[in-house]
Amino acid sequence: MDNIFIIQALLRLLDFAAIRKFNLKDKNVNFDDKIGKKALSINEKLKETKGLDIFSKKITNDEISKFEHLIGNAMSNHINKKVVLRKIDDEIKILKNAIPLDKAIYEKFNIKFSDSLNRMLEKVSTINSEILLKLVIKANYISKLPHEVLKHHYFTQSIVNINKKDFFLISVLSHEHNKRENLHVNELFLLNKEQYSKFDRNPIQLFLKGLDKYGIDLSINGTLSRFYYHIEVPLNTNIQSVEFLNMQNIDRSEPFSLSMLLKKTEKSIELQDVFATRTNLIINEFNNNIA
Repeated sequence: MDNIFIIQALLRLLDFAAIRKFNLKDKNVNFDDKIGKKALSINEKLKETKGLDIFSKKITNDEISKFEHLIGNAMSNHINKKVVLRKIDDEIKILKNAIPLDKAIYEKFNIKFSDSLNRMLEKVSTINSEILLKLVIKANYISKLPHEVLKHHYFTQSIVNINKKDFFLISVLSHEHNKRENLHVNELFLLNKEQYSKFDRNPIQLFLKGLDKYGIDLSINGTLSRFYYHIEVPLNTNIQSVEFLNMQNIDRSEPFSLSMLLKKTEKSIELQDVFATRTNLIINEFNNNIA
């Protein structure tokens, strides 16, 4: 049983647990294929060893939470055996090269959500996207990750209250192509403020913690990571397809968001600030406040 197969089975169990926990009647999970059958066998082991059966009609919310905790631990343990979640040298580079900015810097930019992020936010029911955009524009802290040739990236930290709970709102922005005065918000996610309080005032650290939670394991050129500061791929690489990313901990049918800067040279395609996130997890966080 390879790494991807087990991860996908665990993810399906987590998805089904969310359906049970929040009574999402319009959602369903496939347990008929090989991955689904593996998920059923994992559930059966938990039923035998822990007395937890996610398919039981009598399961309580507390038991569902225990089930989610056990599945989450199993996923982390399995990933950590095989996958380096972030390249340490790239993490050091982004922390070292990021430049804190004064909040007034945003006054000279036109800021809006990217089309893909707008589509994702249409599925968020707990807060209006216009409110979220205002919070990004009025960010508490901003850091810029400069690049000499490619576009800069900006990382912001704001505070948002959803259902009487405070969250760090982390956003990632970049310049619109050929329009330096425009910034697009390409990524947006939540982190529980109390849980991540020690990273307050550091948008870059919070972004990295967000990748731990929402990020997708990629394998570019045989190197496993959730963030690539800089990497080159062959000129004949089909950038329009995501196959070259070799996504690890995500079902092929699951939606995701991909962010990267790229430039073609005579010898290769240079990629900068490459990362991807599971959008369903982010939407669930907004709608269900799963801390």
